[in-house]
Amino acid sequence: MIVYSHVLPESAILNQIEMLYVGSFPPVERRAFANVKVLLEKDNVPFHIIAATEGDELVGFLSYWDFGTFRYIEHFAVDVKKRGNGIGSGILEHFIAENGKVPVVLEVELPEAYDARRRVDFYMRHCFIIWKRLKYIQPPYERGGDSLEMKLMTLHVNDQNKVSEMAGIIQNEVYKPIEEYL
Repeated sequence: MIVYSHVLPESAILNQIEMLYVGSFPPVERRAFANVKVLLEKDNVPFHIIAATEGDELVGFLSYWDFGTFRYIEHFAVDVKKRGNGIGSGILEHFIAENGKVPVVLEVELPEAYDARRRVDFYMRHCFIIWKRLKYIQPPYERGGDSLEMKLMTLHVNDQNKVSEMAGIIQNEVYKPIEEYL
């Protein structure tokens, strides 16, 4: 049975999350995990992680920012050995149910790539829409890092002006230097 829980800064599961995080996302699409821990520790930062476990084993996680009027899914991964068993759908459905009708936004790689197309299709099966005509550049996670063209997908919002407003908040809050959170 899969159990979903909010991760606390002192949680032992963070070591397993770090391994899955580093193994699932290329450096350009993630911050140093030490900085993930910093964000999790700060009471004034609306950053959260939900772990999906089966017994003592991590099978997936979802990290997100709660901006009050919307949620931004920053990272979402399922253990490669567990994919194809509905675990990702379970995690996402748990997150959506927990947040009700609050708008949700996330970034995806350009859908022309094979793996990205599969991710886009996965989110579309969960009623997300992709904003193909909205240009979006993910700022670098670390100083001196590279930016990356991405696409935004949303749930419970279908107004481009609102999506652009949410994108501005994400770029200003999520990607600011870690020193600004200390």
